[in-house]
Amino acid sequence: ITSNLRALKKAEQATADKNWTLAGSSELVKNMQGNLQVNDLGRAVINFLCNYLGAQVGALYLFNEATGQLVLTSGYSLNQEKKKSSVINPGEGIVGQALSENKMMLLKNIPEDDFSIASSFGNIKPRHIIAVPFSFESLSTGVIELGSIRELSELKKEYLQIVMDSIAIAFVSAQSREQTKALLEETQAQAEELEVQQEELKNANEELHQKTELLEESETELKAQQQDLEQINEELELKANVLEEQKNKLENANIEIE
Repeated sequence: ITSNLRALKKAEQATADKNWTLAGSSELVKNMQGNLQVNDLGRAVINFLCNYLGAQVGALYLFNEATGQLVLTSGYSLNQEKKKSSVINPGEGIVGQALSENKMMLLKNIPEDDFSIASSFGNIKPRHIIAVPFSFESLSTGVIELGSIRELSELKKEYLQIVMDSIAIAFVSAQSREQTKALLEETQAQAEELEVQQEELKNANEELHQKTELLEESETELKAQQQDLEQINEELELKANVLEEQKNKLENANIEIE
């Protein structure tokens, strides 16, 4: 009977643990829905995990492919000193090491310079820290770091391992949406700039056309003036010839009189 009771309690506990894990996974997914931006998603994830797992402090880092570094995206109860160290290199500290080895890292003997819990009770040092990396299709996506006064149970550690894939997919999707949005905005800006340039070119062409018409009108006027001048020159030349003839006649007449 005792053996059966133990087996029953064990089965009940296993069922309760499974239900707890499923409920937490479902609730986390709900918190990540809604096409959230990366920063908002980060706050939603770290706040939920700290509350659900009973952690007193937490930080979420995303991997920046351009720099090859982890960047602090959101935090839970972080003090200002921790927020200042917002960039971590691979292999640096427990977070960087979790990224490099791509596995969960645990730390119990916490150094004095690690983060403290900012609360109304003062700066309380967490006794246990866990760093869990998450990746998408073998590509590093980020690391979640949690600090707690009490060590997380094996159930909570397993839960973290289970939900990392969902978290990775959510962040990759959010980053893709932001990149797509940025590309669309850039494309729209380029299209608007091209439209402005086309309008400027159209105005320039119209102005050039007007100047061409003015030049053609001026050229026509110049031709008319040139023709007038040629006609005047011809008339003057005829008059000059007539005067020359008259002058010659007068001279000849004078000679005859003499």
